[in-house]
Parts: sequence; structure tokens; C-alpha cells
Amino acid sequence: MSLSEQQLRPYIRRFEDIREYCKNNNIKEAKKIIAEQEKKKTQPNNLPFVELYKGAFALGQKNVEEALAYCEKIEEKKPNDALFLESFIKLYRSTGAEEECVPIYKRLVALCQKNVEALTQAIICMLISGYFNDAQETSMQLTRLAQVETSFLICATCCYFRALHEKPQFYAFAAKFFEKAQPKQYDAIYMYVESMIKSNQAEKALAYVQSADVQKILSYDKMGLIRLEISCLQALGKTEEIGKLAEKFLRTINAESIDEWRLVVEHHPNALQVIQDLNKGKRRGPKLAEIDYQIKNGSDASDLIIDYANSRQNVGYLFGDLRKYVNDQNRQKLSAINDQALHEYITGEFIGEVTNSRSAVIKAEHLLKEYSKTNDRKYLVEAASTCALFDEAPECRLMLIRLATFFGATSFIGENQTKLKLEAIQFLSLGHVFAEGIINQLDIDEMKRISNLTEQFCFNSITGFNQFYQRCIDDRHFITLLQATNIRKEIMQHRIRYLYKVVDLWTSILENEKTEIVKNKMRVLTQTKSIEELVNKTDETALPLYTDVQKLIYPDTLDLVKGVSLLTQIILAENVDEKLVNDIPVLYKDFADFVKEGKVSEESSLFSLASMMMFAKKHQKNVDQIIAVVDKYNERKLKEIDERPSPFNKTVEEQKKRLEKAINTIKAFK
Repeated sequence: MSLSEQQLRPYIRRFEDIREYCKNNNIKEAKKIIAEQEKKKTQPNNLPFVELYKGAFALGQKNVEEALAYCEKIEEKKPNDALFLESFIKLYRSTGAEEECVPIYKRLVALCQKNVEALTQAIICMLISGYFNDAQETSMQLTRLAQVETSFLICATCCYFRALHEKPQFYAFAAKFFEKAQPKQYDAIYMYVESMIKSNQAEKALAYVQSADVQKILSYDKMGLIRLEISCLQALGKTEEIGKLAEKFLRTINAESIDEWRLVVEHHPNALQVIQDLNKGKRRGPKLAEIDYQIKNGSDASDLIIDYANSRQNVGYLFGDLRKYVNDQNRQKLSAINDQALHEYITGEFIGEVTNSRSAVIKAEHLLKEYSKTNDRKYLVEAASTCALFDEAPECRLMLIRLATFFGATSFIGENQTKLKLEAIQFLSLGHVFAEGIINQLDIDEMKRISNLTEQFCFNSITGFNQFYQRCIDDRHFITLLQATNIRKEIMQHRIRYLYKVVDLWTSILENEKTEIVKNKMRVLTQTKSIEELVNKTDETALPLYTDVQKLIYPDTLDLVKGVSLLTQIILAENVDEKLVNDIPVLYKDFADFVKEGKVSEESSLFSLASMMMFAKKHQKNVDQIIAVVDKYNERKLKEIDERPSPFNKTVEEQKKRLEKAINTIKAFK
């Protein structure tokens, strides 16, 4: 017998009860609800409530992979009840699987065509998942249902996003709906102006910005107002007016604004006079504008550059300000600059003493450059001892963490990574600084710790983002919504997140975890886009680059991530897939050689050797050669640990314990 919506509501309440019980750590009551539901011979309206409850419980225990597995089981049954779908979507979205919720939302919208809340939530999900076409089409449905300001703004925003990411012709539709909405917040006004400019309505956009209504609405934001007007003038090619408006900005709002100074230099008919008028004391903006003005007019600006540098030497922003002006023609003359970072960049020489964390990092990078030329590890040792002088400074600590990877000092990495107090997205954007070191050294504890920390951050971000998106819609902060969508993508689709999820799967196999756990974690291998398409954003502000050592400090992780992923897939496969083996990058060629020919290289990393052991066990191959190489590795590594230089020798005993655990874990497979 089919139950009515009213009769189904108690079952939905039990789903919410489980979530609340888990939140309050009342596990007994949560399990009791699940057990009672399992006893029933049939489920209400044949809806998979047992899986829904179990998914809620798994998520309450922060077991995201298990929760996702239940969500997939539910979706296989294609439930089509609006009340159930609302709870199902709530569960699925809480795992971070926004993209998977889009087809479910489509079914919900078909069932609730007059439900404004359902339509709005569907649109938000579609926008943040990148389904701009679906979002725009659904928003049209919303405008037909409720012809009010909010509906028009949401529809205009969807058209704008679709134009921005897919089809520029939708800027015209965005402009049309913004005009209907009559926006009264900066974000919507900005998008309306941009939409008009992009759809060849720049004259109309300029008139709109200059209108009394917009001037009044944005009277609190003179900076934003002038910049909107400049955008319109740029689209119309009114260069002289751009220059004069930029001058107004500098005189009335911010005389240091670099962007507006560039416009003055490029477009103002009397740029030099403006520079001289506003160049009071040692203002940064006018000084840089004077340099740009000289260069634009074909004059040698070297003296101005030297004067600017030597009057501000060793301040943080100086290197970024002046590096672009250095070229082969003025390099010799600019060698008179005394700033340590610029002097090293210009001449390749480090001058002066190490007096603070900035100079320590500059010298360390200089030494790393020497190491890259000679492969002499004495430069690494000196770089480490230099940064150790200021090891409380974040940039020096991060440099020491990177240097520790050259010495296999994973215990030092773990201890100092904790002290560094990485926050939020830095878990991902700085992960590659030490990822290869801890993985190839097979520091199992560190691999598991960082995998858990990274996923915990991602999981915690999900809830925050879902709440934040709703606030953006409510407060009309549509540009912020776009930015938040990009940040979410950077987190959820980051290459380092994928790496650590695969590492978590790999360690589960290594430690013989239950088959069901491994099966749930295997999802990462089948539901991920190509590794090349994953986000690979790096936070290079944490450790500024003053010399050409980017690859040494921020190494590319593509081969590492592909290698770890392929090795894991090959270990799990019932039969050897030659294509996968042939795709293994050079970094793990030793594993490929073992699979193909049974060879075990004495240069193999512990990660490779452990992977060989797992493969050998599954395919019943002889492991004696692997054990012999592992023993030699252990002997060699113990000697290296004892000879480790300062400051990495402070964690020697802990490092030996971690090595012993890795060796014993590999041998346990025999």
C-alpha cells in the first residue's frame, strides 16, 4: 500500500534523528533506528530508507567513503518521491558530491515544478557543479513561477555564468534580466555592467553607471564606482577620459593604486605632471609610474630603478615591484642595487649578512641554485643551517621542510609541518613540497596522518560551503558566489587531494584492511577525471621565489600522482593490464620492470618495494629478491640517518623507528 506524504514524514524525521544523534555522539540511539528499520519486511513505498539511514550514520562517523557507497546504492534504485529525494540530496551534498546531485535535483524539480525553494536549491547545486546550461534553464523556470526581483537576479546570474564559461551570447540575456531586476547591490550592478559591455552595449552601460540612481546606490563605494566607469570607457576606447578618470581616482581615493597609475601613464595627456603633483615624499605608486613613464618614452630608467631600490632595500614588496624591469641591457648597471634579493637575481651573487628570515631564505635559495648546478650536497647542508637560524619564521620552517626531503628526514617533516600550522587550502597548495618525500620513504604514520588531515579539511569545507552559497544568494553577493565556486573546485578537485586519497587506499591494502573498506576507498580511482585535468594550484606566497629554483622548492607532482595511482590500480587488478604498466612514469620505472621482467632495482624507494611485494603476493611471485633489496636499503638508510646533518639530526631516533616500521610492514607480506 502506498503511503501518503503525511505518513512518510515520520520516516524522514528518523533520518534527521540519526544525524542529530551522531552529532551528539549518541551512537546507540542512531543504531537502534537503523536496526528497527532493517527488521521491516518492506520499506515504505519501496523507498530505500535503510540505505538512507546507514548513509547518514556513516557520514555522522565521518566515514565519507562509506556514506558515498550508500548514496550510490540509493541512486541505483532511482527513487522518485519528492520528500525522500529532499533528504537524499541533503545526505549526498553533505559528502561533497555536488555533481552527482544534479540529476537527482532534476527529478525533484520535475516533481515540484511550483516549489520555489526546490528550484533555488537545484540552481545553486548546478552552478557550483559547473552545470551552467542546466542552471540557466532551471532559472528560467523560476522566473515563470515567481516574477520577482530575486528570481530575475538568480536568472540573470545564471545567464552571466553561462556566458562567462560557455556561450558569450548569453551576456545579452543576462543584461535583459538584470534590467528587469533593477539591482541595488554592487555585485549585481557589476555583472549587469559587464553583461552590457560584453554584448556590445557599452554606451548604455556607461549611461547606466553615470545615472543618478547608480551614483546614489554606490555612493558608499567610490572606488568600485570609478572602476566600473573606467571599464565602460575602455570598452568604448575613450583613452583620454580613462586617463583623467584614473587621475581622479588617485587624487581622491588612493594615490598609491598601481592599477590606476598604469592607466595614467598609458592614457593621460599630461602623465608626468600628475606624477610630479602626487609624488610626495616616498610614495610607491608615483615612483613606479615615473619608471614606467620613462620606459614608455624610450628613456633609460636605470637610475630611477636604482634609486627606488636603494631607498627601500630589503622590504618585502620590492622584489616584485622591480624584477620585471631587469633585462640584459640594464643588468650590469642595475648591479649597483643593494637589496639582497634583487642583487642575487641580477648578478647571481649573495651579498651582505644573514640578519633575518628574509635574508636567510634568499641565501638558501642561492645555495639551492648552486646545488642544482653541481649536485654537491654541501650546499644543501649550508642552506639548512642558514634557515635554522630563524626556524621560528614560517618561510624558514617551510624551506627546512623542503630541504628535509633531500635527506629523507620525514620525522622532521612531520614535526615541523605541525609547528607550521598549515591552514585550510594550504594542506593542498603546499602538499607537494613534502609529498614525494614521505611517500617514497614509506613513512606510514606520516602518510596516514596527512591523508587524514587533508580529507578532514575537505570534509569540513563541504558544510561551510553549502551554508555559504545560500548566504550569497540571500545577500545578493553573486561575485562572491562565483569566487566561492572556484575555490570549492580548487579544493575538491585538487591534485594533492586525489594523491592523498589514493595513498589512503594504498595503505589500506598494505595494512590488510577489510575488503569492504578497501572497496569503498577504490571509488577514487574510478570517479576521478584525468589527473592532468585536476587542479594544481600552488601557494608560492608561503615561500617567495627570489631565484630560479622553482622546480627544487615547488616540484611538479604529475609523475608522482600518476605513478602512485597506476601502481595502486595494478596492485588491485586481478590480471595485469599491460597498458597501465606501460603508462607508469619514469619515477616508478623500477616497479614496471618488476612486473614485466621480475627485476628488482637496488635503487628502488621503499614505496616501490612495498608495491612490488603487494603485487608479488597477489600474483604468487617469488619475493626473496625483494626482501634482499629491502635489507640492503635498511642497512644503507640507517647509516645515512646517523650521518644526517643539523638540524635534521634532532629526530634521528624517531626516524629509525619509522624506518623499522616500514621494513617490518613490507616483510610481513612474505
